[in-house]
Amino acid sequence: MHPSAVIKKSLKYIVIVLISIFIFWLGYLAKDKKIFPIKKFFSTENVDAWKSNFSNGTKPLKLYGNDFILDLLPYQNDLYQKTAGIFYTDADGIQVLEQSKAQEILIKYSVHLKDADTNATLSHNGGLKKFFQYKYGLFGLFAFQNTKDANCLYVSLINLSTQKEVFKAPCLPDKANVDFNAIGGGQTQLHDQLLLAIGTPTTDTNQIADLAQNLKSPYGKILEFSDAQLFNTKDQAITQFKIYSLGHRNPQGLINLDDHIYEVEQGPKGGDEINLIKQGKNYGWPLYTLGSKYNGSAYKASGNLSRFEPPLFSFVPSVAASNIIQCPENIASRYKPLTCVLVSSLRGKSIFVTLIEPTSQKVLSIEKIGVGTRLREFFLNQATHDLYVTSDEGPMFKIVFSDIPEFAQ
Repeated sequence: MHPSAVIKKSLKYIVIVLISIFIFWLGYLAKDKKIFPIKKFFSTENVDAWKSNFSNGTKPLKLYGNDFILDLLPYQNDLYQKTAGIFYTDADGIQVLEQSKAQEILIKYSVHLKDADTNATLSHNGGLKKFFQYKYGLFGLFAFQNTKDANCLYVSLINLSTQKEVFKAPCLPDKANVDFNAIGGGQTQLHDQLLLAIGTPTTDTNQIADLAQNLKSPYGKILEFSDAQLFNTKDQAITQFKIYSLGHRNPQGLINLDDHIYEVEQGPKGGDEINLIKQGKNYGWPLYTLGSKYNGSAYKASGNLSRFEPPLFSFVPSVAASNIIQCPENIASRYKPLTCVLVSSLRGKSIFVTLIEPTSQKVLSIEKIGVGTRLREFFLNQATHDLYVTSDEGPMFKIVFSDIPEFAQ
């Protein structure tokens, strides 16, 4: 072999060896946190193995943001499906309630309603849609079928602490196309009132979707309830309602931060929204959306579009935004004076760290942290300030942010 060919071949092997050593060295330093960690997303290929870890000792999931680490620590070995809410008592600790357990909850709290069957709504994805604590009461948003009229499906707000039905919505039209997955149920407190978001529970039918623009219907609205209504001890539920805002499709989450009401709402095929909710405003559904119909055709907006309030941000394609909550103090401090919120997602299987400029109320940044499992409900334990999130495919997780750099003051 010619000497030059030998030299070229030797150099080739030397380069391969040096590259291998360099890659190994990078991996060692990253593991030992001596260099900045490479951003990772949890791959779908690892989901099965990841779930197996939970059932065999519950291993945490470590995720890397742009300049922080997010740990998801399994809080319980229990696996949940479609949670309705979470609450805490000193006696029982943290309790997680599933949507399909509606009848069990009604029995537990000794709630007996005439001509109302919640189990009959499960085929329409009904049951207990939301469960929450408000002031000194426990409340549930339930889907029911009238036992005397099988075509009548509706929702009710029940004060489980007083065993009273607070608000009873009217029967929905077009029973065959009712899908309570789109009933929403986000809630928050504003001053001394409860704001409760009720969607238009269908996938793609106009008869139900159009209720969002009907001022005589509570569907597709954020409603306002007073303490006198919520803690009323009368046997008769109220049917009157006060509209705070309208034009909502599937409003899953609400939060009040310094009297700014932020909402996350699921659109149709695309068009999930982060909204700044203002009293008396119309948010457009189904007349104004960046999403499209499930058959692929567009929603065609017409008329004066300025009468509709645009979203702060719209996800296209959809991520199925499921809840919104204020960022924990350590990550919120990193971004002050910006407003920092976390958005969970079902289809997106991610947590979105969202930054909003407080004066202009513009979304400045959304950082996606891929988790690899459907995330549904946030819960902040007021006693410990620990933050949790439930999964449709696994346990409930405790959320811990760490390795957060400081801003210069």
